Amino acid sequence: MKLTTLLLSLLFAGLSFAQEVNDIAPSQQSGLRIKLAAEKYFTDTNGVFSVAQLIKATVGNQVRIYRTDGGFYTGQITEIEETSEYLKIYGYVFDGNDTRFGFVLAKGGVFAGAVVEKNKDKVYTVEFSAAHKGYILLRAQRFESL
Repeated sequence: MKLTTLLLSLLFAGLSFAQEVNDIAPSQQSGLRIKLAAEKYFTDTNGVFSVAQLIKATVGNQVRIYRTDGGFYTGQITEIEETSEYLKIYGYVFDGNDTRFGFVLAKGGVFAGAVVEKNKDKVYTVEFSAAHKGYILLRAQRFESL
């Protein structure tokens, strides 16, 4: 009987402590917070962009961007510019040396961007593909002399 009473009192004490911790504002809590789905997928595995994922992005998010050839980039968002006219997202890629990406969503439905692999002299730009029914990355050789 004493053991049951002790266990119940410990359970209630733990629950009340947990409630007190939850009442603290997140900015005042210390320590790391667990994040599920820490990596954002800017494209599906076929390489078609998801504008909804771009809009949800925040600085520091890890991202994955697939190409239509099956290759992909894993990177991190370093800067976001947001105004009433546009949303710009910039970042770097972990997989390649000196590889960066940038995308812009502008008023009126304009979506543009690129992934630039400077060490390999490759540029992939965002283009609309009727066959894929969405925006994809296509290799653009006209920019590769940059």
